[in-house]
Amino acid sequence: MISLDKVSIVMPCFNAAVTVQESIAGIMEQSYPHWELIVVIDGSEDQTQELVQKIAGEDSRIRVVVSKKNRGVVRSRNIAIRLASGNWIGFCDADDVWLQEKLTLQLDAAKKNAANLVCTSFQFIDAKGNANGIVHTSSKIHWHRLLRTNPIPMSTAIYSLPCRYYFPEIGQKYIHEDYAFWLTMFQRYSMTAVNLPVVTTQIRQVKGSRSANKWLAAKSHGYILRNYGLQKGLCWFMLMVQYGFNALNKRFKNNFN
Repeated sequence: MISLDKVSIVMPCFNAAVTVQESIAGIMEQSYPHWELIVVIDGSEDQTQELVQKIAGEDSRIRVVVSKKNRGVVRSRNIAIRLASGNWIGFCDADDVWLQEKLTLQLDAAKKNAANLVCTSFQFIDAKGNANGIVHTSSKIHWHRLLRTNPIPMSTAIYSLPCRYYFPEIGQKYIHEDYAFWLTMFQRYSMTAVNLPVVTTQIRQVKGSRSANKWLAAKSHGYILRNYGLQKGLCWFMLMVQYGFNALNKRFKNNFN
């Protein structure tokens, strides 16, 4: 049964022993108490499972699902979404950190604006937790904005839909599964999205990660536009030019516009 005003938080974990305790602590310290955390251990080979299960033993709101096989972030998130009992769903990667007022601020904003998606600004941190600057999301989030860039940082967003909605499979050689998720969501449902220009989340940057590969990022963006944004030909080319501009803008000005 779906519980109103309950937030189900999705956290996939793969070899996250170094950071997962801090990530879960950020959720446990939320000023808004009506949440559940679904942690999917995705074939981890380190101490992730032991650490998470120990924490879960201290808080009944934390549920642990263990997969012995590494199935990838898309399937892990979809498993958690399927098990979610809240009418709101949020995401927190196992190396990111939520600040204490995150859910309170977002649910208040959702109520005031009759919104079914709320995201926020965020702060990059490095592997040691040192801050590397604040990134502001787009002030207006709608379908046409999504065609230009992805202005919805996954670990900052919460959303509510009348039914369960899942990540599409995009293939192992591509990234930005979150972009495909938001694009298809905005096509299928009536979305009212609100951006809060306050930092609620710290997102960790890791050198050498797949998401740091600029060529892979651009190739994946083009693939998702063609296959999930329904954009082809000249329109697709112009959107890719816009993507390059936005990437530079994000890098040097720390915003998504």
